[in-house]
Amino acid sequence: MYKTYLFKSKLKMAKKDNFSILFLSGDFTYNRGDRGNMASAVKLLKKRFPKAQISALSYNPEKDEKWIPVKMIPTGLKGTMKQLIAIAKADIIIWGGGGPIQDNASWVKPPYWVLKLFLVRLLGCRIMAWAQGVGPIERKVSMKLAKIAFRMTDVITVRNDFSIRNLKRIGVTKIPYFKTADPAFCLQPSNPEVGRGILNRIKKGKNKICIGVAVCFCSFHYRKNDIIPYMIAKPLGLRNNRVSEREIYFIKNMSKFLDKLINKFNVDIVLLPTYLAPWEKDIEKTKEIISLMKNKDNVSFLDKDNTSPEDYLSLIGQFDYFIGTPMHSTIFSTCMNVPTINIAYEPKCIDYFRDMLEMEEYLYDINRLIKDDWKELLNIFEKLMKNKLEIKDKLIKKTDAFKKKVLENVDILETTFFGENYKK
Repeated sequence: MYKTYLFKSKLKMAKKDNFSILFLSGDFTYNRGDRGNMASAVKLLKKRFPKAQISALSYNPEKDEKWIPVKMIPTGLKGTMKQLIAIAKADIIIWGGGGPIQDNASWVKPPYWVLKLFLVRLLGCRIMAWAQGVGPIERKVSMKLAKIAFRMTDVITVRNDFSIRNLKRIGVTKIPYFKTADPAFCLQPSNPEVGRGILNRIKKGKNKICIGVAVCFCSFHYRKNDIIPYMIAKPLGLRNNRVSEREIYFIKNMSKFLDKLINKFNVDIVLLPTYLAPWEKDIEKTKEIISLMKNKDNVSFLDKDNTSPEDYLSLIGQFDYFIGTPMHSTIFSTCMNVPTINIAYEPKCIDYFRDMLEMEEYLYDINRLIKDDWKELLNIFEKLMKNKLEIKDKLIKKTDAFKKKVLENVDILETTFFGENYKK
């Protein structure tokens, strides 16, 4: 069993046949990618530990419990006491997935997690950093705080080489860490008929070829010097709507690109807003893209947040091709063997397409689109169409390997907290 380095005498030992897990994870209430990640993680754990009691912190417990069958604990100040009780009762805390330790959207995230994990340790819980994306972390103080946070864990799993490099960079040496894979790879789609039904309901155009396009706008209002992250400050009324010049150009040039795509290749487009929190306004900004287009009759979008993670994956499987900005959207499309282009907005996207899939030729820097350089993106799409069958074969082999790596997250949890001889 791995050693833990802080609060050794206070730690609980989970019972083999009946223990509890609490997720401290990403924004799965509003983010389609995090939602799929969470749904998959819960199913994997329930399959391995059918008697385990699993709960998670949620922005909207009633809504999330419909799609992810675990007990949801309300976040925010009003739910503080319920959160403390849930932490105190938990045997194992799963911290992640997603990317909690970053300082590109606010400098307060690293100190926030140090304080939260310190509280968790004081209450005697064991902690696993679960399939995380570590970074970007740029400030020296952030790196020191991140190191402290990870030292309060028993074991760390990360989802890519970028995260391994960041763990080494911040000096994490005393806690064992492993590269596994994002649980989103193991999300299972619902029946293909469900996806076809959703597509038939929303699709407007009559062309044979249909392209899914996942868009996300949260990165445009990231500010490294923010004290309070935008996603917290905006709902509290502490921040006005933040619209950057980069976002304006992205919307304008995305509309141009999609128009050219329709004209040149006779395709229909279905836009998929990703971050559905009211303060993010992904749906409104998606409508803005469509409003600037000439070929509006060939463009539709998923305008309501009433699709389960499994149904969403089934829908993605209906597309002939896929273009995605968020990393999880491209994980979903590639797992469904849909030829995909990633418009990369963060290092995690580059790591996935260049290093994991080895498909760098279908990777496109978002800054090129913002700078009105969308013509090369048309050439990349033409290449995608030409190599469709070859790409599908490659995706089957690659994503099957990633699915096996996902299971190592559960293996490592089992070994860390119950030892090699734990009997299921």
